[in-house]
Amino acid sequence: MIKFYTDTDNSVNELIDVIKQYTDEDIESVCLADRADIAHYHEMQESANGKFLVNRAVFGTEAVELCIPFDQQMEELAPEGCSERTKELAEKKLKKRYAKLCIYRLMKRHYGFGKPWGALTGVRPTMLAYDAIESGEGIDDTFSSLYDVSKPKISLIKSIVKEQNGIRLIDAGAVDLYVGVPFCVTKCTYCSFSGGELRKYAGLVDSYVDCLVKEIKAAKEIAKKKKLRFNCVYIGGGTPTTLNVPQFERVLEAILLEPVEYTVEAGRPDTITQAHLELFKKYGVTRVSVNPQSFCADTLIRVNRLHTVEDIYTKYAMVKGAGFTVNMDLIAGLPSETSEEFYKSVRCAIELSPENITVHTLALKHGSLLKYEDFSADSAEVQKMVDYAYERLTNSGYNPYYLYRQKYASANLENVGYTKRGFASVYNIDMMEETTSVLACGAHSISKKVQGDTIARQADIKDVQLYMSRIDEQIADKKALFDCAEDDGTIN
Repeated sequence: MIKFYTDTDNSVNELIDVIKQYTDEDIESVCLADRADIAHYHEMQESANGKFLVNRAVFGTEAVELCIPFDQQMEELAPEGCSERTKELAEKKLKKRYAKLCIYRLMKRHYGFGKPWGALTGVRPTMLAYDAIESGEGIDDTFSSLYDVSKPKISLIKSIVKEQNGIRLIDAGAVDLYVGVPFCVTKCTYCSFSGGELRKYAGLVDSYVDCLVKEIKAAKEIAKKKKLRFNCVYIGGGTPTTLNVPQFERVLEAILLEPVEYTVEAGRPDTITQAHLELFKKYGVTRVSVNPQSFCADTLIRVNRLHTVEDIYTKYAMVKGAGFTVNMDLIAGLPSETSEEFYKSVRCAIELSPENITVHTLALKHGSLLKYEDFSADSAEVQKMVDYAYERLTNSGYNPYYLYRQKYASANLENVGYTKRGFASVYNIDMMEETTSVLACGAHSISKKVQGDTIARQADIKDVQLYMSRIDEQIADKKALFDCAEDDGTIN
């Protein structure tokens, strides 16, 4: 157990996240500095040249001090004449940014090596990149000077920003529709999703579809009243293709839209049937995910996926034969999978030549069996896997086009989507960059209303049965999020 003290109250968890990059030990936040193994302090110092923000971090006999010209930095973030709220947020941002950098430099000195993402702990690094471009600071200076991010990761970010050019659009008149199906054939050992195995919920699926259809219709009505245009539709899960064809058709009939992009995350190859594909074609679906996660038979068994490697090839051929754009997912760091076995999976995916390949770093999330069993992947091996995937994919005609990070990811690495030129998923970019509002339907889904620099959210209930019993309440919450009046259908 490592005890940590900080005298700042608005970034304790993020400072702990920086420390966790270097240790698997539990970290406890304490109230007294003299009881801490690692202590962090900050203060504002006055001088003839203005205010200076000083951060100091101590770990045993080692200490790091960081001093920055506070007034100068504030002028850049909150120019003269801006609101008090803007000034308040700018000050909070600066204090958090340099506290994290101070802690990171202390850990880097103590352990003798840096981390690929430096002091950066956020989920969406590309959003920071766009902020840097708009402010005139530039990506290199922001990521290197302010967060100590490695050159390869800065290069990755710049490649993604370049690939998103012309696709990442901010359109207040657009909205995406997400539809969630929380059932799976089996629960993978790395999964923490709150849905469940179909056999446990078989008697509830029809009722769930009833609620889902009701919520989809309500979401469409909200969009109509607010004069919002549906840009993308994404049906995810869980594994949506656990629904049988009549059940799935009810969902597609409720949607009945012609968006720019229409995706079904089929996911598990063993659940995809020819009848499903014919149904998708009938209703205008354009993209289907076929997710191997691994092309190693032993790995599939270890992580509790019932499909075979042969299923991947068979169902992929079916999906491509039906004329869909295809995404494939792979995971780096699965239990007992060697680097060579992962390299083979990357080569196999490239040989099949889907339009998109997404490489995830294994994240040990609370609620997953692997987390419960205290599994830990070899960070150095996972780093090699991710590096290999990047080199092999970019040399095979695939470009990175979106990226996100997760807490508890092995080696503190990232998830990257790669695309052939012209096939980037608009929905994935919308979600990662948070440029488009989302009307989300289904248990554990989250609607977002993007309005300028602010994002408001409404989360549907995670538990399937509670979701169904309180469907009307959740529809009302969604209407409130998008400012739709309940009584007469007018717009507030």
